Amino acid sequence: MRYANPADMPSRSEAEQADFFEQAFAASEEALRRSECIEHDMMVAGRRIRLRFGGEALARLTLEALSPLFVPLEGTPDASLIVWDGAGTGVEMPAPTLSNLCFSERGDLWTFDSARYRSAFHYWDYSLNLFDRKRALGIFWLKDAAKMPSWTRAAPFRTLFHWLLADHGLQLVHGAVVGTERGGILICGAGGVGKSSTALAALASGMRFVGDDYVVLSMAPGAEHPVTGHALFASAKVHFPDAPRFQSAGRLMQELAPRGADDKAVIFPEDAMTASLPIVAMVTPRFGDTQDSSFEPIDRDALLMAAAYPTLIQLPHSGHEVIEFLERVAGEVPTGRLVLGSDRMRVPHALRHAIAEPAATFTGPAPQPPGTPLVSVIIPAYNAQDHIRATIENVRDQTHQRIEIIVVDDGSTDETVREVEAVGGPIRLVRQNNAGPAAARNRGIEEARGDYLCFQDADDLWPRWKITSALSRFADDPDCDVVLGRSQLVRGDSASGNQLRFKASPLDTFEWSIGAAVFRADVFQKVGRFDTRLRFGEDTDWFERAAEIDAGIERIEEISLYVRRHETNSTKNRDVKDIYPIRLIHKRVLRERQARRDGVTQERQGKS
Repeated sequence: MRYANPADMPSRSEAEQADFFEQAFAASEEALRRSECIEHDMMVAGRRIRLRFGGEALARLTLEALSPLFVPLEGTPDASLIVWDGAGTGVEMPAPTLSNLCFSERGDLWTFDSARYRSAFHYWDYSLNLFDRKRALGIFWLKDAAKMPSWTRAAPFRTLFHWLLADHGLQLVHGAVVGTERGGILICGAGGVGKSSTALAALASGMRFVGDDYVVLSMAPGAEHPVTGHALFASAKVHFPDAPRFQSAGRLMQELAPRGADDKAVIFPEDAMTASLPIVAMVTPRFGDTQDSSFEPIDRDALLMAAAYPTLIQLPHSGHEVIEFLERVAGEVPTGRLVLGSDRMRVPHALRHAIAEPAATFTGPAPQPPGTPLVSVIIPAYNAQDHIRATIENVRDQTHQRIEIIVVDDGSTDETVREVEAVGGPIRLVRQNNAGPAAARNRGIEEARGDYLCFQDADDLWPRWKITSALSRFADDPDCDVVLGRSQLVRGDSASGNQLRFKASPLDTFEWSIGAAVFRADVFQKVGRFDTRLRFGEDTDWFERAAEIDAGIERIEEISLYVRRHETNSTKNRDVKDIYPIRLIHKRVLRERQARRDGVTQERQGKS
């Protein structure tokens, strides 16, 4: 059987996954026997973690990022990690027998989804990460320590720390924490928004530094300080051209040039590490147009995605629990947006003021998009009796409430129509003979009255912020035709999403999903409608046609769709050639040929 979607591959048995872990564990013990075993204990958020290195090379390379949290060896640790490399020990790591499709972008191994045995393979440093939750025993294997990249040296064994700390109710978050004796500010956001430069400016000014890039959060609801940020890595990363500005913040790693386009300079703070700080506020940065920095209100869901999305795409086996944890954090501390001024060395002044007076700094409601546009939600449905109710309820749970729901029944032979009628409320049910999803979506476009359109498959779900977030982007950019988010594979039936189990990360899903987008209604006059001759691949075809006429498509880095995998998915167990049919490829070739002809014609006209 060939699978078009790795999510459809059957899981390996618990026995198979246990057997692979035991093989890896045996190899790890052999590596420790052949080399000089070096042991260190470190304390993270009050948990003792024992590191057992197979040889000096890996211990030396990771020492600077971890040693500020080292404590004397004693007692029984809360978890143990065995760290070794094949080149240095001469021991070969057993390889799992997996298809190439099983290696995901984030590191999850498709079909290896045991609740007890965690597993991940990272291409960026060629490392295998395994963790037995019952024994609190982890394994980190690297092919060659000499080839360890700078980002692994700056944040070593991140995946293993994530797994073992999660079992203690702690959460790794892609963010920085800096502060004063009064407390710290949690600064979240994707790469490039100014998070690291803000943390380093604070460090250089003498503020307390808990961490940059990744920190650990703990919660104690009802306590004087319900949220605490804890140190994990004594390092900070910054773009190489900016590194000289932060020389006073610490020692620069001895790599004077980037190895790749995404590589950054690593700075190790010297004698400036703070083990933990109570969190007094949670913010995400944006670049402003004034010299001084300030704070402004932000929609809570926008902040949650700014905090959760970078974590979700980097940490294997992370899922909805990350969003739920950060929701609880945002419910306990003030939130806002840090507007970064052009003078970065004056950012710490704004941070100190916010920490001293958080109640006065973080006030006022979040800005709302102008007007209240009508959004038409079109749901094509074919034999969807098992899921259609939950999907409709999920749409109604959107934070943007001015919507019309149009269900287009595409000739169902089950109880889909009866289920829709039983939901009640203002739903427009349109029925037609079975003609495929493209025809059903086109019928919905004809029926829609909204200024904006969304398409939702009858078995998928949306996060509650999907429409509101997209409308705010449209308000910022009048030339935008489509706002397109990311989709996340899930299993589960909860309409609210709280009981959904994430499968891998948003990076491991189809990037041109119609259900993850919000469209201006008039874009279908520019691009045309969906090709009804395509039963599969009509989404790819539409976005390709949109790109060729330079339609304004804005990609946003947040989850906008939960794609539920189940036994009745239309793409379940289908071959790749079924999902990407020859007609789609033929249309692409014809458009490219026509574009070349048009180019030749224009060139001749120019010469004449």
